[in-house]
Amino acid sequence: MSGFKKKNLIALALAAAVAVSGFGVYRTQAAGRIDADQKCFVSVSAEKVDSTNPFAGYAGTVTVDFYKVADMDLTGKYTSVKSGVSLDELSSSDVKAATLDSIAEDAYKAFKLDTESPESPNKTVTFDLSDLSSASAEMDRGLYLFVPQTTNDDRYEYTFKYSLVSVPTSQYIASTKVGEDGAIISDDTASDAWLYTADLYLKPEATARYGNLQIVKSLNTYNESLGTASFVYEVVGTRDDEIVFDNVYTMNFDSAGENEILVENIPGDAVVTVTEVYSGASYSVAADTDSLTAEIIGNETVSVEFVNDYDDRLISGGMGIENTFVKNDDAGYVWVDPNASTEIDEENIVQESEEQ
Repeated sequence: MSGFKKKNLIALALAAAVAVSGFGVYRTQAAGRIDADQKCFVSVSAEKVDSTNPFAGYAGTVTVDFYKVADMDLTGKYTSVKSGVSLDELSSSDVKAATLDSIAEDAYKAFKLDTESPESPNKTVTFDLSDLSSASAEMDRGLYLFVPQTTNDDRYEYTFKYSLVSVPTSQYIASTKVGEDGAIISDDTASDAWLYTADLYLKPEATARYGNLQIVKSLNTYNESLGTASFVYEVVGTRDDEIVFDNVYTMNFDSAGENEILVENIPGDAVVTVTEVYSGASYSVAADTDSLTAEIIGNETVSVEFVNDYDDRLISGGMGIENTFVKNDDAGYVWVDPNASTEIDEENIVQESEEQ
């Protein structure tokens, strides 16, 4: 493959691929020879242009695997291209962003990354973005397939699309854009001096993480003559001073022992407050509080535990049915008969056990 010339609309483009592929990719054209004594680097930083992108607030590490697709000589010519990958289309006059994605996909398969026996990367770099600043690593000259690994924080899982980066690059890519038809548009007035640091901007796809809450109840003593003992729990999750989860759950006992409820799909990093709003008519909480808190962790289950005892009052309970207790601003928690009207029956207001 011949060396790239400035007028050839060669494509490893930056700005367009940030939107299309998640990372920037670059053109390699530049005037003059590469300085063999200059070290080359790749620099990674979080994409902060879009304030709605949650990754702009990510404070952690990202691991990136680099696979060398081709070497680069001092004229900017790619040599020793990976078997199974063709770079011929990069010298076309109508290179489009989709072409870059296609070459990246060919490289992904050539390195067997779509199999259970992938080839090892030429280099693996873990970039620390804890301060949301750029992080860099030294690289040999060449064209690379880079594959960022999935990472996460408390609230989101971040996945990245693999793409291509050329090291070194040139300032010619600074004004690169993609037209409506996907074609790469360049500014021929831009400088084509060699740049020995290639910048990569992380803009991943973010997926919300959810965790689970297990409410564990131990009933130490039970009065069989009173029938089923029902306990009602309100679960409220807040994050950034906003309620992100709010529901009511019922647990029933027909003997002393332990029972539990699994509450699923609570937003990660939420702080949940679990309150026993109804303590089974004749049963009291055997602790100093009827409200407990826990922090939800994505893809994990956290627990809170309540303990109740029979308090010697002869008040019959009734079987609770989940989601038949509703919250009313004036009346408190009210039991709604699922077989009757949905109107609130003031006579069936659920009171705290100490008010029975």
